[in-house]
Amino acid sequence: YIPRNEGMHEIESTNLANDTNPDFNKTLSQILSTFKFIEPAVDTSTWKVYRNDVYNFEIKYPQDWQFLEEVTSINRISFGQKKNIGGHGYDGEWFIFTYNSSDKSSEEIITSMGKQFSDRQEKRENIVVGGLSAIKVTVTTPTHPDWSYESVIIEQGNKIHWIHNG
Repeated sequence: YIPRNEGMHEIESTNLANDTNPDFNKTLSQILSTFKFIEPAVDTSTWKVYRNDVYNFEIKYPQDWQFLEEVTSINRISFGQKKNIGGHGYDGEWFIFTYNSSDKSSEEIITSMGKQFSDRQEKRENIVVGGLSAIKVTVTTPTHPDWSYESVIIEQGNKIHWIHNG
């Protein structure tokens, strides 16, 4: 049984005593290793597209958001909801930094997230973004339960793209 979204999914198999396949359990394990839940598709057909020809990527973002600024001195771009623009100290809700891998490693980026908290908790998940392997990192702290740091780190050649919330 697999719990999912307040429901339970059952996967059942039967190996009858007269089954002559000696690899039954191995085959079942292989089949189960391919099982995955899929998220409902998000319609992004009306979203805007930001394209960066310097770092060779593009990303879509919702219509009610806007590209806010590119800070070339720190290789950062930012996006945010229009309703939040102009707030005190507001400079975006999602950011993309791009580094040369010789200047900063993925591990250095990850350990910098939430380093101000002594009870920092970190969860890592391997994912695929745009056909490339990536690491999704979530950092939380019990001291501030409403605070979380969500990041995706993508290594592409000698570049590291760090996408995160603000």
